[in-house]
Amino acid sequence: MITKVSQVAFGKPLVTNVLRGHVAEAIIALALEPEWTWCSADYAGWDFERADGLRLEVKQSAAMQSWSTGKPSKAIFDVAARTGYWEGGTEWIAKEGRKRCVKAALSG
Repeated sequence: MITKVSQVAFGKPLVTNVLRGHVAEAIIALALEPEWTWCSADYAGWDFERADGLRLEVKQSAAMQSWSTGKPSKAIFDVAARTGYWEGGTEWIAKEGRKRCVKAALSG
């Protein structure tokens, strides 16, 4: 079953939007581990963290989509300050800004 699902998900030239973020994070993990911990999850406020508290949020975009768009998509990344973040995906922590958070933007 895993082989079949992997073939459906990754056996084509383009990876769908649902999975592309995981692929981008895996690429970043190869460069950062073991100094950084890959901690992304649903509703996580960041994707990697370091022992000193520095956080990294990975943003990704693709010019070509897995569906027909007729023209390349424009890469748009939202890096605006926030009013808080989700802790463990269930608890909202009201805290303005994105303190000690670095962005890594991947586009292709």
